[in-house]
Amino acid sequence: MLKSRGYDTACFGKWHLGYPDKFSPIRHGFDEYFGILGGNADYFRHTEEDGANVLRHNETLIRREGYLTDLIGDAAVRWLRRRSRKPFFLYVPFNAPHSPYQSHRQREIPEGGWNKGDRRTYAEMVAARAWAATARCVGPSRAFGKAEFGPRA
Repeated sequence: MLKSRGYDTACFGKWHLGYPDKFSPIRHGFDEYFGILGGNADYFRHTEEDGANVLRHNETLIRREGYLTDLIGDAAVRWLRRRSRKPFFLYVPFNAPHSPYQSHRQREIPEGGWNKGDRRTYAEMVAARAWAATARCVGPSRAFGKAEFGPRA
């Protein structure tokens, strides 16, 4: 719908609508995609609990170094900086604070498994990383005059 109206579209983050190709963000109207198709992944290895690599660019599995929330934010900022005056729709569903609970300083998954964590780690995942990555997207977006974030009241 947006593409037919002349919009550039992108999704960076968790997709969580299924793994078969027919569910790919690229096949659902997005020009570009970077992220994970499931709801969660190890923030450093970009694997699911079974060890399978799940990080994708468009429809290709890739390997990339870095903390997943930061990588998602970086991809969104790069995409925004490449925009012209053409209208765009950017969807950035960060995986944080999904399990496993790993802050940017905690490479290993907490003892006890993916669903174990504490409030400090959770706060670091959200405040120190997801909010910061969102803020990095605001600057390039404002260069276009008007930016809207989140649901409208």
